[in-house]
Amino acid sequence: MTVNDIPLVAFFKQLLDPLIILGTLYVFTLLFGEPFNGYYLILALLAYFVSSNVYERLDLYRTWRSGKILGYIRDILFGWGIVIAVLMFIGYAADLSSQYLDEMIYAWFASVPMIFIVTHLAIRKIASDLHKNGEVRSVVIIGANDIGVRLINRITDDPYLFMEVKGIFDDREVARHPKGMRNLPLLGSMSEIAPYVRANNTQIIFISLPMSAQPRIRQLFEELQDTTASIYFVPDIYIFDLVQARFDDVAGVPVVAILETPFTGFNSLIKRTSDIILASLILLMLSPIMLTLALAVKLTSPGPVIFKQRRYAEW
Repeated sequence: MTVNDIPLVAFFKQLLDPLIILGTLYVFTLLFGEPFNGYYLILALLAYFVSSNVYERLDLYRTWRSGKILGYIRDILFGWGIVIAVLMFIGYAADLSSQYLDEMIYAWFASVPMIFIVTHLAIRKIASDLHKNGEVRSVVIIGANDIGVRLINRITDDPYLFMEVKGIFDDREVARHPKGMRNLPLLGSMSEIAPYVRANNTQIIFISLPMSAQPRIRQLFEELQDTTASIYFVPDIYIFDLVQARFDDVAGVPVVAILETPFTGFNSLIKRTSDIILASLILLMLSPIMLTLALAVKLTSPGPVIFKQRRYAEW
């Protein structure tokens, strides 16, 4: 079990949303008497991949976590509109539109966002009820510092993580704790962590000690290794003021991205594709003017429209 395996965001991204897109299209093929052939499967897969990227760019699930229902619905509709535009462009560009029944596709386009909204809000209600009934994982924080405050605020603001912070462990007095931690109970000193975790069946432990406390962190790992709690170390990358820092991995080796070009991977493909499309559209719009100028040059002067000249290099 990992710290992110219960939140509903992962459930929507990896299971529910693909099933809605594929399942809805399949149901409509049955209703309209269309065979669910390879073309419809390609359409469903394209819709899933395009929608995943569009909603990722819109940061749809951040709106979900913030509880802004109207904003969430707006983002779903706006994002799906972009998906429709992309799918129609691909369909006409690849001459695939003739393979589909127009009435059925329009019905599918209209239904998917509605089903998204209904199912997401229904599961949101179920999740809220579970959270109110105490179906949460108990969390303790080791280390009273600014990064711990940041983590506590994120957990408190996002009930769909299904976590509840029970308190903190630190060797300092409460008066020396950051303001955001002073309202949490001090459960004890560092030496009292292991007995508390065993006695209270704590499920998650976040260690927010600074990197300089490596010997103490190693000792904590040894004391807690025979418990059933999941233990996570929270590195304080904010001490370096890394505004764009994020975690990644290279062939399984964890790294921290400090500054990186945005034009890598899929972003590079998007950039190249948008350059070609925009350049083609601009040339298309300028073509009447360019043709007029070419005709004027041809009628008013001898020789070809495009002037060519042999040049000799000097050595």
